[in-house]
Amino acid sequence: MRQPVSKRGPVPAAVLQRWLEAPAPRAILEAIITATRQGGLDVAAGIAAHLGSADPLISHTAYRSLAKLRAATAALAVLDSGTRLARENAARALARMHQADVVDALLDRLETNTAADQRSLIIETLARLAQEEAKWQGDSWSTRPDTRGPYYQPVGWEETPRILHALNVLLESPQTSPAEAATIAAAFGKNRLRNDSGLVRLIELAEADASLRPALMMQLAQQLTDGGQLPARAVPIVAATARSSDTTAEALVASIRLLLQSNAPDTFPGVCDALVNLQRQPNARREQDQARAVLLAAETLPNQADFLASQLLEKADGPGGEWYAAGLLKIASTSKNGLEPQATSQQAIAQAWQQPAGRKALIQAAFWTKLPTINERLVAATSDPDKAIARLARSAVSRLGIQQPGEDSTPKVSEKPILEVIETASNYTQGNIALGEAVFNRGQCVNCHTVDETSPAKGPYLGSIAKIYRRPQLAEAIMLPNKTIAQGFKTNLLLLESGITVTGFITNESAETITLRDATGKEQRIPVATIDERVALPTSVMPSELLNSFSIHEFASLLDYIESLSAESPTP
Repeated sequence: MRQPVSKRGPVPAAVLQRWLEAPAPRAILEAIITATRQGGLDVAAGIAAHLGSADPLISHTAYRSLAKLRAATAALAVLDSGTRLARENAARALARMHQADVVDALLDRLETNTAADQRSLIIETLARLAQEEAKWQGDSWSTRPDTRGPYYQPVGWEETPRILHALNVLLESPQTSPAEAATIAAAFGKNRLRNDSGLVRLIELAEADASLRPALMMQLAQQLTDGGQLPARAVPIVAATARSSDTTAEALVASIRLLLQSNAPDTFPGVCDALVNLQRQPNARREQDQARAVLLAAETLPNQADFLASQLLEKADGPGGEWYAAGLLKIASTSKNGLEPQATSQQAIAQAWQQPAGRKALIQAAFWTKLPTINERLVAATSDPDKAIARLARSAVSRLGIQQPGEDSTPKVSEKPILEVIETASNYTQGNIALGEAVFNRGQCVNCHTVDETSPAKGPYLGSIAKIYRRPQLAEAIMLPNKTIAQGFKTNLLLLESGITVTGFITNESAETITLRDATGKEQRIPVATIDERVALPTSVMPSELLNSFSIHEFASLLDYIESLSAESPTP
């Protein structure tokens, strides 16, 4: 007779330890997972022994397990004496343990440890521990969560002041080496820690040591993102960093952002120097795209029409030609930039177009910026006698989705009932993604929406929106924008005590200030004490007639383009 099977219970620690010492990777992995689920602190040292495993799955699972178990003692032991890989994974585990005793242990080691590589790990771990993830309140982080890391919504905790004080004391100490000062600065920037006190010291160090300038750029850029200002003393350092051909691509983008938002005079040539240096760097396409987005979004760009015009006419065939052309295309695209800058830009474009080098720079700029400013010229250039220019023009025409006359015979959106337009466009299968992108730009969608994470945030992010809404829902949201307003983007109207009214989306709110972002992406911080009245408007800032001048084919192509963005973007 079969004996009754007893109810399964926790796996004994002795069994788990044998599995952890087994030669089979599968047994080790199962032991780590089982111990974690059981809260098996008694085998933490056995798990920690695998932090240096050559099998990346095992080493990764081991450090995540120690973090989950809060096995600080085991992780600290490896941090003190393990291999380099094991120490790095021990640090990753400790960086996820927001405990006072972990902070105590790390600060003690920072005082006594003299090995440079171990000190760097301790500094980086403390910087990550300086903040934690805010408690989720059940509402959305909008259609574009902040994925800069290491937290979606970083907030301080009880140990934050002590960590920041210790790192700043170290940064300001004359005994701290330049290399370690750079490590501290980089850790502040990487973890999005605002550090006003330490910044002064970092600027002093960077004035004397050029190797610290990239780290300073990242810290200054973080300060700017958090609403700070570029210190006047830092402007010459930023300009020198922008001019240096040795500056990394990431630091060049930061220097461009800083100079464009600086109130200091005569900084734009430094921006152009940085753009030229960035253009010369191989494998920097991502950073070039970021720089292009920053340049075209700069509010001060129209003020540089004369400078850009002279540069394009003189240096169209140089590495900066495309950038000068891009700036002029942007300024010429709308009278909102001012009639005089627009006229200057249009005249410079016409002059540059007369020369092969000028045509090449302008076509390349149109290709990458996707601005429709010279669409007619691009079509004409497809038969340019210079075969290289004709090839470029054909590529630009295809990328921008420029239609030839007579290609589209579908009715205008305004000619049909809205519900019929929604149904027809939802079922339309002959659209063109490139044309849809052109409609996105020509239809002014680009004024209020972004489609990639490198662009400054504006209204609802559309880079992954098709993973949330189906095609008919997208069509309805475009044609009937007031029916459903994305969470976090309800328009608020604030009446200030000065009599001024401001409208926009509220991106941050505290007891003292409200941060309001308008549809162009510009943010302003408003003291709560200055607000007389606050009203949430029931209507969207998006006009319901936005696509009336476009055809059904163009509307369907716009939907194709939006759907293609989600196909390209990673699943969150």
